[in-house]
Amino acid sequence: MRVVGTTTHHEAKVVAEARPFKINELLIVDDPHQGPVRVEVVETGSINPHLPEAERGLGLVDDRTLSTLRALGYDLQKETYHVARVRALSELALPVAVGAVVRRPAFDEVQDLLMPGDPDRGFLLGVIRGTEDLLATLPERFRNVALLFDPGEDVVRLQSGVPFYLPYERMVDYPHIGIFGGSGSGKSFALRVLLEEVMAQGLPALVFDPHYELDFSQPLPGTEPARCTAFQGRFKVFELGRDAGIRFESLSTGELVMLLQAAMREWSDNMRHAVETLHLPGDSVTSFRERLHDLSAALANEREFKNLASAEKEVALPSDAAERVRLRQLTVYRQYAGANLLPSTLAAVVRRLDVLDRMGLFGSNLEQIERRLAEGQTAVVRGPLRPLNVFATYAVRYFYRLRRGYCEAKAGSRARTDDYFPPFFIVIDEAHNLMPKAVENEYAPARSLFREVATEGRKFCVQLVLASQRVALLDETITAQLNTKIILRTIRAQDLDTIERETDITRAEVARLPYLASGNAFVSSAILGRTIPVRIRAAWTRSPLAESPFAEWRRVRATAGEDLWEVIKDMDTIRPGDLLALVNACQARLGRPVRREELERALARWTQEGRLKAKPLKSLAGTLYTRV
Repeated sequence: MRVVGTTTHHEAKVVAEARPFKINELLIVDDPHQGPVRVEVVETGSINPHLPEAERGLGLVDDRTLSTLRALGYDLQKETYHVARVRALSELALPVAVGAVVRRPAFDEVQDLLMPGDPDRGFLLGVIRGTEDLLATLPERFRNVALLFDPGEDVVRLQSGVPFYLPYERMVDYPHIGIFGGSGSGKSFALRVLLEEVMAQGLPALVFDPHYELDFSQPLPGTEPARCTAFQGRFKVFELGRDAGIRFESLSTGELVMLLQAAMREWSDNMRHAVETLHLPGDSVTSFRERLHDLSAALANEREFKNLASAEKEVALPSDAAERVRLRQLTVYRQYAGANLLPSTLAAVVRRLDVLDRMGLFGSNLEQIERRLAEGQTAVVRGPLRPLNVFATYAVRYFYRLRRGYCEAKAGSRARTDDYFPPFFIVIDEAHNLMPKAVENEYAPARSLFREVATEGRKFCVQLVLASQRVALLDETITAQLNTKIILRTIRAQDLDTIERETDITRAEVARLPYLASGNAFVSSAILGRTIPVRIRAAWTRSPLAESPFAEWRRVRATAGEDLWEVIKDMDTIRPGDLLALVNACQARLGRPVRREELERALARWTQEGRLKAKPLKSLAGTLYTRV
């Protein structure tokens, strides 16, 4: 292999005879003036002079390149040659020497480029594409540590290159991760792999799962079950409204304002004033709602209540329930009559409070989640998208303030051991719904909170991991703070423009994004200093929703009524007249409703499987079944 054509201090062209170049593979140019120069293949092609217009078929081949080939002794009339455009991976003072010999490196010659930092303190995310030739010199400890999943054939294959580690300890200086890709790109798979690595390293993570798929209890077929077993006890799934929620009595007025603002659109300063005026520390949902209703009813009949309030005498507690309510309303009116509140404003606050209550957010607390994070575990909170986003806004604010409070107290030498709260990851899928791009009149109450976490979280090591199918819809301020971006297949032009603008991915690599196979990605990271093409490794676990719905339907149909066999297997013969009695016997044994049609379908299936023999009975217009 030789350098040919015109070169610069950062690019050159290389020609080979033996085989084509692989995109993104690493080469070494033995430059006589600068020593070994490490380069990466960024464009490849082949020329065959026997085909018409072959010499002009590729932008890689020009007259200068052809003349260099001839000067080096290549016979373009007899052979096919392979050409690549390469880019230097370090800054050069001189142009790459024309005619210099090019060779493929050994692993130790490029290890610092492929594995910056300590692999034991890194997330093993996959295999670096274009490094297949380095397998021969790869140390044993790095072999077959990252299996690859083939979604087309649904099989797990051995590692085919150098494993890719993301050094997470460098995230102290270069925080936050974004995972972006369209439908079917492997985004959810990449997120699962990242969370497995977070658990393997024993790092705390707070995960919000709107798709009900981030469970790590089932091993991926073809992988080592022990890998899945190792995750048990390192994560806990919480159902929003049942295991996780918000204790209303613990809310500060500011937190309640934030929740009510997130509940519905068209929040106003009048509503904020109403909440700040009427909310009392320790209020329950019932007491706060009751106060809102009482004041609203009194203001609707203000003339009457104004006259009652002007009377100085104390009213005795009446025995009639309606009168007691009226007295309560009068008491609230006397207390807040001068607050300049309107019944319509109070009604709007009540509507928002009712929305939050119907979401099931109130009644539980964050104590169990806090305990899991303090123990270095992953807490996965599941729920419908909208309630989950409202809860996430509150939970992120709560835990972020815990961590920030500890760090600020530590800086002021005021921290106590029992005040410690660990650094943690905040993992949000479909993040563009929670923190959309800022446009006029856009409703996004959580955006300011996440902007603060994105810009200030580095100081406290609170790390965001944001996954989204629509990177263009994500807030630009937050996107700019994501120092590591994992880009999978993306098709929409708007998203491609954002990726090109927000990363160091080249235009040629952006052009490849719509055609990437599922699971292939570009990792653009300030930690690495360059973009690395990666094949995401096979996860050790699988989603509980991984089974094809059609395969699930076939399986359910094939096993429907299988529990009836426990009753049927003891019978030697089954006559048509026995079916009704059998249905009753099955219901009594199994404790569930059984229909005659279900029993008949099960008998027919068992006959096909060879467990029973069937003989039509013309006289009884039915079938006689006998046990084999």
